[in-house]
Amino acid sequence: MRLYLIRHGQSTWNEQNRIQGHSNPSLTEKGRTQIGKLIPRLKREGVEKIIASPLKRAHESAQILAKGLDVECHTYRGLMEIFLGEWEGMSPDEINQTYKDGYKKWLKGPSKIRIPKAETIFQFRRRAVRAIKKILAAEKKERIAIVTHGGILSALISHWLKADFDKVLLSLFCENSCLTIAEVYKGKVYLTEVNDTAHLHGPHFQEEPPV
Repeated sequence: MRLYLIRHGQSTWNEQNRIQGHSNPSLTEKGRTQIGKLIPRLKREGVEKIIASPLKRAHESAQILAKGLDVECHTYRGLMEIFLGEWEGMSPDEINQTYKDGYKKWLKGPSKIRIPKAETIFQFRRRAVRAIKKILAAEKKERIAIVTHGGILSALISHWLKADFDKVLLSLFCENSCLTIAEVYKGKVYLTEVNDTAHLHGPHFQEEPPV
């Protein structure tokens, strides 16, 4: 089995530099364009099915791909971004002002920060890993696109590489519409590409919160 893990296109809150989590902003026109540029690549790869987070920015991205590829599209709640409680909807500057440099502290060690009413990063990673295991166990298709969020990608990559989750969260920047490919063979996952943005014609870094 081959998994095509895709971060959603740019959302309105990406554009405004606001923390999203389980909040539900839509894609921008730029975000729709970013995702649309993936269609030729995924056609060549022979993607057979799409499974997406139900949050608007991911679901809308998945629907654009499903229409372009003429494949079925389903949602799975386990693929939702980390729930960030009271920080959702705020900018990093607003968080620093309201929560005593909370975002600055998060950037030094996410696992050491307890965001009010939020999932911990370890609860989140367990959820992400459980979701992908259930998908792998249930799926009969061989080439599946998973349309999800930057946090989910970081959680899965850190798990598959047995890497420190804090370091992956802070060091791996998953761009909007980036493509990560994983081969699954005899129960083991092998990463073959990470954060591929060739469809966007080169690097296009955005200053935005990582989730």
